[in-house]
Amino acid sequence: METKIIDKIALLFRASKKKYKRVKDKYSTDFIYDFKIEQAEFFNDNPSGLRWLITLYISWKKNGTLPEEVKSNIYLGSYESYQNYVKSVFGLQHKFISEFKEAMEMYFQDPEKSKDLIERLDEGVELNREQFLLAVELYYIFIYEIIELYVNDNFLEYKTLLINPLPEIKNSTKVGVNIRPEVTKIQMRDLCDEQIKKLYIGLLKEKFIDERTSYISFRRILIPKGIKDEDKIIWIDIADNKMVNKVTLLEFVSLLIDEKSVQNKFIINYCKIYSLKEGEKTIPRTSLQNSRRHFENKIEKNSKREKIRGLIANVLM
Repeated sequence: METKIIDKIALLFRASKKKYKRVKDKYSTDFIYDFKIEQAEFFNDNPSGLRWLITLYISWKKNGTLPEEVKSNIYLGSYESYQNYVKSVFGLQHKFISEFKEAMEMYFQDPEKSKDLIERLDEGVELNREQFLLAVELYYIFIYEIIELYVNDNFLEYKTLLINPLPEIKNSTKVGVNIRPEVTKIQMRDLCDEQIKKLYIGLLKEKFIDERTSYISFRRILIPKGIKDEDKIIWIDIADNKMVNKVTLLEFVSLLIDEKSVQNKFIINYCKIYSLKEGEKTIPRTSLQNSRRHFENKIEKNSKREKIRGLIANVLM
């Protein structure tokens, strides 16, 4: 089993725990607090797991390293073992950061304050003694989220833990990210993770959606929970007139959402269309209304609409 990247993440997660224990132990004593000294020690003294992890993450993302490791494990026949190992590595770190109750609550309920404290810690802007420890814990959560989402984006079998961090935290937001409040008003057909994955693979295979629609974005939209501004379903099905076929998009959404006005809201907020001729575009309301008239008037059998229905029916079996 090839595990170079996950081994490195596991090593640096362990190092970060040691670093936190050192900081926490110091806070249990009566010491003279000096922000510049504490900040320098946190980032520069070994073990410095989080800073190193971010540096490696930037390199991995640039070079597409993780997808190659995942493919290698498929080829070696060790995919299931790899999946279990990834889950155990992130499960241990998630359990660790979940103990930061105050920081967890602030991270998801007050993103602006969280971002401010993280940036001040990172940039060396003065924090008092209480703020410093809280900022350290927020920093741990922030780095964990970045790394976990990277794995989730590139390894379809992995399911994020931080998307539902604590049961008492409702309507969460993330640092530096706006979650669309209207998503909570959209009542959709309930789908489990296995069904969402099956639907995603089917739509991708049949070329209804573009490969730039990431699985994690697709999943967040269909749950729906934790949706970010950049999350979009990119529809690429081409009609006979060589334009993107929004009729099949309406067919797809109508099978997931009952109310017509909500279907329109969903498409406008969370879907884009893409063609080689026009590139990636949002869907204007007038264009959607024209497509809906065509969708509702077209009674005759249509192979692509039948294919969409078949995909949904197969998923719900």
